[in-house]
Amino acid sequence: MTSPLAPKWLRILAVLLALGFLAFGLVRLGVGGAMLGAELGWWAAVGEMAEALDETRAFLARHEAQAFMAWSVAFYFGLITVMGVILASGAALYLAARRKAGLVLIAIYLALHGAMFLNYQVVNPKIGLLALTIAAWAIMWWRHHKEQ
Repeated sequence: MTSPLAPKWLRILAVLLALGFLAFGLVRLGVGGAMLGAELGWWAAVGEMAEALDETRAFLARHEAQAFMAWSVAFYFGLITVMGVILASGAALYLAARRKAGLVLIAIYLALHGAMFLNYQVVNPKIGLLALTIAAWAIMWWRHHKEQ
């Protein structure tokens, strides 16, 4: 027997997850956009931003031979920026009760995130973040389908 509070808790959890996706999407958008702008020379990269650009250049160069499609640093940060837009938009739609559309956009974000690992055939600790976000999406999807 399910508790009458279960749907309420599921609804609360789904809203909290959507808020987390919204925040994470906005961070990806902001950081990706800032890094892209620095890489394109729109502003100077200083401090940690300069270090992160150098680390990204080194990573992309180190794994270029095994990539299905080698990416420039600008493409990489452009993709991060686009992923932020997609994720934030999906979360906002979900929160605005356009759950199906929101879930589709979040799924596109997850596919792009997975494609980044696949393209370079590299597994690193960030794959744990992908697994957590897939689990969060599944909870939100489950909530949507329980409402139907």
